Amino acid sequence: MLYVGVGPGGPRSKRALLDRFKDHTRRNTGNSTFRLGLASFLFAREGWRPVWTDRAMLPQADNAALSSWQATHLRVQWVEVSKPWESESAVIALMRPPLNRHHNETHPFYGAVGRARHRYRAAARADDSSG
Repeated sequence: MLYVGVGPGGPRSKRALLDRFKDHTRRNTGNSTFRLGLASFLFAREGWRPVWTDRAMLPQADNAALSSWQATHLRVQWVEVSKPWESESAVIALMRPPLNRHHNETHPFYGAVGRARHRYRAAARADDSSG
């Protein structure tokens, strides 16, 4: 799997790429599109049980397991450019990373990513005890 992310996301953004990287390796699936995509494909196989708050999230132990899975299976590469938001769509068009949905609607994996996210969110809602 491949994913392209930029930081900052625009001329007024203060979120550097390192901040986004920390989100994608430490925060929960409700705070990271990348982690949402990974968890959506892995949760059933790994036995993780998403829960619903105001969005689908992993409990603390499962979230830590996702971080561990990432550390074992993923590698990171980055390129520094002065205005990354200006080249994001072109990079996605060129690389066609399967987990990116924005700027990538014609990718053959686009539908599978959407369906996996739907299953993940449905599993979280099914486990929702708040009502």
